[in-house]
Amino acid sequence: METAKLQNRLIITRCSAKFKAVAFAISVRAKENMRYAISCVKIDGDKIIATDGKRLHIYQNPLFFADCAPGMYEVIRQTKSEIDLLLKENVELPFPKYEDIIPTDYTDYFKSDFGDETTRTFPISQALYAFYSKGIGVRIEHLTPLNIGENWQVFFGAPDRPILCKAENIYEADHERDEHFMAIFMPHTLDAIQFLSTRPIETPVLPIA
Repeated sequence: METAKLQNRLIITRCSAKFKAVAFAISVRAKENMRYAISCVKIDGDKIIATDGKRLHIYQNPLFFADCAPGMYEVIRQTKSEIDLLLKENVELPFPKYEDIIPTDYTDYFKSDFGDETTRTFPISQALYAFYSKGIGVRIEHLTPLNIGENWQVFFGAPDRPILCKAENIYEADHERDEHFMAIFMPHTLDAIQFLSTRPIETPVLPIA
């Protein structure tokens, strides 16, 4: 069984093509129960979205979520082999307006390979150097969820604007299979990054309502 749909539930096993995509998205959901709206994930058309207020992950695929009910899902269980999502009804607080913070005007970018679960931290270290060479400070925990074996384009603007990381797999013979990964987070100043090991600093939050 790769994916099972029960009453208002979506159970995805590791052998499903959806598993990596859903795991990527929900890796940044808020863990605090007091922030219930963003401790859930959202399925919106052909996208699944999650945020903790400091990072935003989006995965888009026309095939994966076409037969899933749209709405907010609670993560009931997540293991290395299975993800169990429950559709929540009558959620009082709305999910943030994630579309409003996706940058659309960036022209500067560089390419980076964050590796996969077998290569561990070396490609991420190279990516950190690429950020720093552009004068951009980032926290390594913002990059580790991108360690999924994709080739990323990293777009950036002014120091107070979000960083946009995009990875796309385009299938010329069948565009219905096209898939898009997206990660958005705020940069740090390089001065702040220099003292991360000795001084706790507050991670900048996304301008998300």
